[in-house]
Amino acid sequence: MEPRGEDSVFKIVHYLNQFFGQIGGEEKASVGVSFRGGAVGSGALLDKLFLHKGSVVQTVICGDNFFAEHTAEAIALILDRVRAVGADLFIAGPAFKAGRYGVACGRLCAESTTRWA
Repeated sequence: MEPRGEDSVFKIVHYLNQFFGQIGGEEKASVGVSFRGGAVGSGALLDKLFLHKGSVVQTVICGDNFFAEHTAEAIALILDRVRAVGADLFIAGPAFKAGRYGVACGRLCAESTTRWA
């Protein structure tokens, strides 16, 4: 990552499951990976917490079942997008101790450290 000037804003990509991505509950857990420009749901709070030094430029949403059943495909699609938007930071969750969602968040964070760089 290149040094940024004092006035620059960190580009953040935020991962949410279908519920927190405001698509639906368990009945929508099979939806594939989708992308929304800007912050969705809890991502709006991230924008506020970064105090204009960081901004959610992209929200990635994926159903819990889709991620569990197509893990390699989902990881590849998501991390390709992280690279494509030139993100400085990738955030997954919060998963609130959720089973499948928590596993997806942890797996994406772990994979991002080895594949994104």
